[in-house]
Amino acid sequence: MHWGPDEAYWATPARVGEILSGAALAAGCVVWQRRPRWLGALGVGGLGVVLWAAVEWPTRGGPAYAGWLGVFSLASAALILGLQAPGVLRTALSVQPLVWLGRISYGVYVYHWPIFLLLTRRTVGLTGWSLFALRIAATVLVAVLSFVVVEQPVRRGGFSPRRALTLAMPITAAVVVLAVLLVPAAPGRRKVAVARSVTPTSVAQPATSTSPATSTSTSHATTTAASTTAATAAALRVDSLNVVLIGDSTAVALNDGLTAWAGEAPGRTVASIASLGCGLIRGATLLGDVSNEFGEQCDEVFGSDLPHVLRTNGPQLALIMVTIPDLTMREWSGDEGMLLPTDDRYRARMLDDYRAAALTLVAGGVQRIAWVVPPAPSDWWVGWESEIYTPEGWRLLTEVIDTVAGEFPGVVDVVHLDSWFGELGADDDDAVRSDGLHLSAAGALWVMDEFLGPVLLRLAAV
Repeated sequence: MHWGPDEAYWATPARVGEILSGAALAAGCVVWQRRPRWLGALGVGGLGVVLWAAVEWPTRGGPAYAGWLGVFSLASAALILGLQAPGVLRTALSVQPLVWLGRISYGVYVYHWPIFLLLTRRTVGLTGWSLFALRIAATVLVAVLSFVVVEQPVRRGGFSPRRALTLAMPITAAVVVLAVLLVPAAPGRRKVAVARSVTPTSVAQPATSTSPATSTSTSHATTTAASTTAATAAALRVDSLNVVLIGDSTAVALNDGLTAWAGEAPGRTVASIASLGCGLIRGATLLGDVSNEFGEQCDEVFGSDLPHVLRTNGPQLALIMVTIPDLTMREWSGDEGMLLPTDDRYRARMLDDYRAAALTLVAGGVQRIAWVVPPAPSDWWVGWESEIYTPEGWRLLTEVIDTVAGEFPGVVDVVHLDSWFGELGADDDDAVRSDGLHLSAAGALWVMDEFLGPVLLRLAAV
């Protein structure tokens, strides 16, 4: 069993403190029949702490994932205890709408989470307050139905065991069917075998590959700028091109096309240290990487593999492409918890690590760095993780890359694959990136032939 941010929040043993707080409060209320009026002030303080935590604590990190929920339960207990004595707080919370909400509150608590997962931008086409209002309305409706059909009969003892079992079986089956039909799969979070390979490959013979099925229909995606770049690169005479590829799984997918493209002419050498889940941010735990499997893998890549390639291959050009690992939540310390990419601390550390990567490459003899701004995942790929992988995060990636390019003029070149991909239609994009994120082998070769290859030749000739 692993212990870490995820377990501290989800594991039952880690939440025993809250259960015990509630049990102690219930027992105390039975024993302590005469309650002074000053308890109302205690309730006000408890309510203040609850509201403060609701606003300040992040939903996927922070104190809640660092063991503080047990302490937070004391504030909840103080609020409940304060409501046991007459006072302004009890009067304010006794208005009928709040009393009605209190009656169905257990159903609201139980059902809101699956409803929020099912009703997303992808499934209903709404965002912002409209999506929030729909989720709340659906939650309240389901909670009311549960209160009337399930909770009240159970409380009143109206169900015999046989009748309860008879109803439970079809209801359970219906829930399973709905989950299978409505809950989207998350390809990006699929469990994969983490396999690292350093593949310095000098390709002497042309490689064969089929073009994407949509290569004809997507020809309109080659913009005027890209056409000019291709024409210029074709006129250049580059006798040798030694490239090192760095990045995560999207770079691993690109490597198929890069290697095949390199095989189209003698003198092109490719070394790939791209690795699954491996971004450029260092010293922080990736969301979901409880055992630090990806973290240890990346430490090996940058601590051993990259220095080896720089020393033995002497690449003149580095091609970098990273997506999800540097755009998801990370934890640098337990006190901070998980930070979103939009957090200023996240941005500052990301910039430091990106700058350090450029310095390492330059010190290792790399003359030019082609830093790719990748296209964002397809909307359907994001699925229920849309609250994590936001447009703001992708803009941050562009900003950080642009900042590093400004600090290394003539060395770091920003390559906007995202803008070039913007010309693709949805059907064309699906054909090139069948899972909505990673290039297919044919799509990777198409991207290299039509866009990235000419860019690399131009940079090598300068």
